Amino acid sequence: MPTPELPTPEAPLSTDLQTQALYDAWKAQPSPETMGPIIKHFEPLIGSQVQQYKGTLPPSALQAHAKKFAVEAIRGYDPTKGAKLSTHVVNNLLQLHRKNYEAQSALRLSEELQRAMGTYRQVRQQLEDEFGREPTAEELSDSLSWPVPKVERLERQNRGEVTFDDLLFEPADPEQRPSDPRIDYVYHDLSPQDKLLMEWTTGYGGKKTMSKKEIAKKLRVSPAAVSQRSLKIAQRLKEALKL
Repeated sequence: MPTPELPTPEAPLSTDLQTQALYDAWKAQPSPETMGPIIKHFEPLIGSQVQQYKGTLPPSALQAHAKKFAVEAIRGYDPTKGAKLSTHVVNNLLQLHRKNYEAQSALRLSEELQRAMGTYRQVRQQLEDEFGREPTAEELSDSLSWPVPKVERLERQNRGEVTFDDLLFEPADPEQRPSDPRIDYVYHDLSPQDKLLMEWTTGYGGKKTMSKKEIAKKLRVSPAAVSQRSLKIAQRLKEALKL
């Protein structure tokens, strides 16, 4: 099926026709490349909704949520139901109101992480003075009565290091992993294969993690290809999170 031609400056279309042309192009060949022009087309609409629903969340985070909801609306749009695509997008953006309330709990988690970091540094210094050397993660775990993975996570943060898994989750406790809208937007913009890779590598969306060898077998690619794609996804996440 040929991809519909997109509107050009030499052949301007009305807003409705332009929207339809962009949607038809994406529908004929769904991909991040064909989705991008539709999101750009809806940027004024998205911006107005972000302005309307601004509150607890910073504008950049609210904008990321809005783009995610717009993408979901476009993917779930059913032209046979009679509503315009723009109307469907606006209706889906009503979720922005709820996100401001959810942000309050996220802020509390952030404060909790800061307190955990303060406790970690204090105990670490005490053990370092006592032992005359840097304490191990196991020794810190015993003193703090925290799981070793939590201690290791705080140690990486303290050194300013960021791993692929750390890019996805702010709190130190694995059980407390709220989703960042910027991460969701990166995920939704990935190819189907890269979505699976991100899920199986990091546990995104509650999925079970696998080794690179297992992922390579599932995706029918080499482990080297898994490593290469993981690095590219990590780079996109770093850019989205401005790390």
